[in-house]
Amino acid sequence: MQKPLGSRFIWILGAVFLGSWLIIRYLLPVVLPFLLGAGIAALAEKAVSRLCGKGMPRALASGLCVTGIYLLLSTGLYFLGVVVYRELGNLLRSLPELAAALSGPVEKIRVWAYGLTDRAPQDLRPLLESAVASLFRGASSLAARGAEALLTLVSGFLTHVPDGLLFLGTAVLSSFMISARYPRLKAAVRERLPAVLTGKLLPAVSGLRKALGGWLRAQARLMGLTFLILTAGFLILRVEFAVLFAALIALVDAVPMLGTGTVLIPWSILRFLDRDPAMAVGLLALYGVSMTTRTALEPRLVGKHMGLNPLLTLCALYAGYRLWGVLGVLVAPVLAICAVQIYGMTRPAPG
Repeated sequence: MQKPLGSRFIWILGAVFLGSWLIIRYLLPVVLPFLLGAGIAALAEKAVSRLCGKGMPRALASGLCVTGIYLLLSTGLYFLGVVVYRELGNLLRSLPELAAALSGPVEKIRVWAYGLTDRAPQDLRPLLESAVASLFRGASSLAARGAEALLTLVSGFLTHVPDGLLFLGTAVLSSFMISARYPRLKAAVRERLPAVLTGKLLPAVSGLRKALGGWLRAQARLMGLTFLILTAGFLILRVEFAVLFAALIALVDAVPMLGTGTVLIPWSILRFLDRDPAMAVGLLALYGVSMTTRTALEPRLVGKHMGLNPLLTLCALYAGYRLWGVLGVLVAPVLAICAVQIYGMTRPAPG
């Protein structure tokens, strides 16, 4: 269904982005650990209720269930961290070899670019030659800039360790406290809400949460499927760091208007230039398989009614990037979908 881009919808979209910016900028840093604690408590509530129904005190049931969730999360994060640490360590050790392998294709591209400048008009030739020289000077210092960025990232991480420990401790403690009082807190919130909110707004929010949750689950499934396809393909092609590269490309594929081809097609071209046609064809075939699979499954998993107007998607991506950087590119489509759902809820029914 094509989404309208009328003035009323533009106002709703602007209000969603402005409200989200205000919340993320001022409110979220204060309430985020408590929101995470409430999320863990809600996740454990079904098991807690079952244990309470068998006669166990709620405090004990909450402690056992919340602790079990944290144990599961810690185990998963531990194994994920081991894999990422090993892959990143191997990648860092192989950076000199990878840089040497790329030098040949990069040199061919440089020669080709200078050949184009030689065929350019005489007036434009100095400007183009300067641009090409500047481009390849930047490429030659890419490794140094990457190492500098890595050191900055590590130092910034160490600086924020105390804040991170305070945040984590608050979230963990709040999850136990909220879980022990979950039914009473839920009832207290409902009692203090005005009747107009409970009668109209809460059902609308519930519908929005259901629609948005379905979209997020569908995107997570598509991203997971893309990750599995890429991992299998990279292992067949004997690509080093298969798991790490598959995870990074799957993240790129999740961004609207991008896809696996953003990485796989340039990679394939470089392999052609490096006289490795088998790898180049394999990467193109892997791109075809991943793209075809996503194209076939996305309408069924996401639903055509959740699609976004391409112009709206572009506007949302730009606004998200300007407001929140790279993270905003992932957040912006979600906010746009919220605006679409709010518009649908507030639109008068056809007569």
